[in-house]
Amino acid sequence: MSETRFPGGATLRARRNRRLSSVHDVAEVTPGWRVTPVGNGPRNTTFENWIGRRLRYTGLTGGGIAYTRDAADVNDEYGHLLQLGILHSGRVTVTREGRTMIGEAGTVIVLRVDTPYETITDAGSALTLLYVPIDQVEARGIDTRRMNGQIWQAGPIEAAITEIAPRALDLDEQDGLILEGGLFELVIGLLARHDDAAGEDVAAQTRNRVLAIIEESYTQVDLDAATIARRLGVSRRYLYTLFEGRDASVAALIRNRRVTHAEKLLVDDTDLSLRRVAQLSGLGSEDRLLRTFKTVLGISPSAYRRQAHIDGGEAILAREVR
Repeated sequence: MSETRFPGGATLRARRNRRLSSVHDVAEVTPGWRVTPVGNGPRNTTFENWIGRRLRYTGLTGGGIAYTRDAADVNDEYGHLLQLGILHSGRVTVTREGRTMIGEAGTVIVLRVDTPYETITDAGSALTLLYVPIDQVEARGIDTRRMNGQIWQAGPIEAAITEIAPRALDLDEQDGLILEGGLFELVIGLLARHDDAAGEDVAAQTRNRVLAIIEESYTQVDLDAATIARRLGVSRRYLYTLFEGRDASVAALIRNRRVTHAEKLLVDDTDLSLRRVAQLSGLGSEDRLLRTFKTVLGISPSAYRRQAHIDGGEAILAREVR
């Protein structure tokens, strides 16, 4: 099988940092994407890139721009590429196949460029983008269709890639191509690791991510199943099916975690008002705290507090064990 290589053969072609002040400027350096302004964009946009034998690198800062790949674009000269995007600051919103993913600073998003999608970069975003031919990735046994749309938290390998990639701009051609070869292997290793993870029980992984989000964010009043679905880039229906037939739904898991925290607050600090307990536990209001306690525990928060202290705190201990 012949390998796909970029135009220019063994030549590493570079374009140094360039400030872009208009949509036209941005469109000129990203010809494979339809570029439209969002809000007051583009704002403070800079661009640098190089093209090697097996990788393209782009460093992009700024935002307020939507980059769109339509069905008519997928067979163009960029359609054979897999994009690995590392977001350093700001936020990007990716829409593909009717699903929306939100990438925050410190996340990685993988996309096949031969499928339609739209990426919106918020003002203040900074990204490292690497493009590698799909056939070369798949020649290493990596399923790029399974990888398409994957999102994960960046770690040390991503940090190394981010640091190394721009250095090719300051090297001569021979050294730049050597650096590109090492960087290519890093990218392949990173994709292989996450492809293995994607091949495991995806439903179990997603359930674990749901539980992690609840644990991290249950004190936020607006956390609900819809919010979690948006963060994960899945539909609410899919989220509901993950917990069908299990002990608790997503809504019940959020509610119960808030109740457990509220119980602890009621017992640990008797000076806290019920209103403050509701705010700190994510239940939001005293009325909702009352209704939720009645539903879950069959007792009011005030009665629970009194009973817990009569029992010497045994009630909260028993609840935590459950």
